[in-house]
Amino acid sequence: MNKMRVHIIVITLVIVTLLGVGGQKLLYMQNVQRPLNQRFLAIAGVESYELLDTPGAQDLVVTVKPTADLQDMYQELEDVARQVLGEEIGRIRLVDRPNQRLEEVLHAAHFPVQEGIATGGFTAMNESISEIMADANIPEYRLAVDAENVYLQMLDGDYFIYSVYPRRTAADRA
Repeated sequence: MNKMRVHIIVITLVIVTLLGVGGQKLLYMQNVQRPLNQRFLAIAGVESYELLDTPGAQDLVVTVKPTADLQDMYQELEDVARQVLGEEIGRIRLVDRPNQRLEEVLHAAHFPVQEGIATGGFTAMNESISEIMADANIPEYRLAVDAENVYLQMLDGDYFIYSVYPRRTAADRA
């Protein structure tokens, strides 16, 4: 008789635990995944996305389309991520389609971008980037600046790179 009670208690405990875990997953899907799917995939330029758990946050990895307006897309991604994920938002990483030539041009452009951020000399940065793009024969690029970031996107046939450079350091944001 006592063995029967122990089995019933164990089975009940297992069922309650499974229901709790299943309910938690269902709530997560309804409150996080479904709103993210609807809102992220509605942003122009977003092809797909993935949430990655990192310590204390969730990173957003976004595969982008080559025709996206980087500045608008990134700002919308940040807004939606903050609204849905709140304090759990980590980094936003963009998955683009680079080739060796674009990576070399990005490396060369990195220096004037960082100098422009450090000095506030965005006109000089723009002129330097224009020269780098002309020398590399990259006619399709866009450089943009707002209060938060510097955005550089380059297109070379079927290949493209999107880079976002924060204008403020972690110490500035604290």
